Amino acid sequence: MIAKAQVVLKPTLPVTSEINLPFITQLISLFSRVWPVAGLAAAVTVNLAWIGFLGYEFSKLVDTVFF
Repeated sequence: MIAKAQVVLKPTLPVTSEINLPFITQLISLFSRVWPVAGLAAAVTVNLAWIGFLGYEFSKLVDTVFF
């Protein structure tokens, strides 16, 4: 008895890279990588603005009360 080899073809998964993606998908991919950094930078900026504002107001209060 001779055994015959069976060939099973599996569909290959599509390989996607940024070069092959449409322009909009590339932008979404770029923003998904950038937004955490932009969000942290915005939070730091807002917090520093509040610190500066409150520090200025506190210094005016100290000047008014003690000097």
